[in-house]
Amino acid sequence: MSKFEISPEDCLITLEFRDSASLREVATRLNCDPSALVRKVQRIASEHGLLEKVKGRWVLTAKGHLLNRWTEDSLVSQKRLLESKPQMRIGTTMWLSEQVIVPYYQALHQATEAHYNWIVTTPHRSFETELIEGTCDFVIACGAPVDPLISYKRILPEEFILIAPKSWQKEFKKIEEQERFEKLLTKPFVRHSDMNPQEFLNLPEQITNISLTVDNIIGIRSAVSKGHGWSVVPRLAVLNELEADELIEIPYGKLKVLTQNHLSLWWLRSRKEPQQLVGKMQQWLLHSLAGIK
Repeated sequence: MSKFEISPEDCLITLEFRDSASLREVATRLNCDPSALVRKVQRIASEHGLLEKVKGRWVLTAKGHLLNRWTEDSLVSQKRLLESKPQMRIGTTMWLSEQVIVPYYQALHQATEAHYNWIVTTPHRSFETELIEGTCDFVIACGAPVDPLISYKRILPEEFILIAPKSWQKEFKKIEEQERFEKLLTKPFVRHSDMNPQEFLNLPEQITNISLTVDNIIGIRSAVSKGHGWSVVPRLAVLNELEADELIEIPYGKLKVLTQNHLSLWWLRSRKEPQQLVGKMQQWLLHSLAGIK
């Protein structure tokens, strides 16, 4: 367990001897009994060497003067800290940070009345671990948490779509819609490392023609736009690329059911301050997503 070598009380007592002419004056400034203060001063002198008695009067040693400088700096730093805005940390994926949080960051300040300094992170550990260990205050992610210590609120359904390189557009225009997906299965697939494409796409067989596997949506988007294959991603992640005609969307055709998640807001159930902000965070997310769409 970490602790101060010299207690805060001892630091403040020592500091008072800088501007006081006597122990009694120090006692008055600290609003304490002089006899009780004598015992504390004797201990501070014997244990830490911050004070010494010279001609019947307690005075600061060289070490006491050094400690006083540190104490003053600490008092100023603590005051500055208490006067500053508290921090709130959001953990999310890279693509959600890019598409939702960063573009609508100012709206987040407005929604929370500019009371917080917001920090956005893309954690390397699981989101649940980050919340439970207190390194994040909120998580914005797809799906629901598993740990019962974490509360969550669904914001909006997350629509997944099939995307392909722009260079495939002419080829797929010539194919009947009901045959497009069968044709797509003959092409190389860009896989997300956390996604089982067979289960996600509700396929009877595994996709074996994997051209590239990456661990994030931004990497998938980039790989598909470079012509490395097709993939499945949240529509929100590729809206700009679809609008700029850098990617194409392939209709599902015979693929009747595609697994869908919900974009959700997570927070630790036991923490009061994040819980009090859930309504404002929800409204901010809904407003931001409406602006994107």
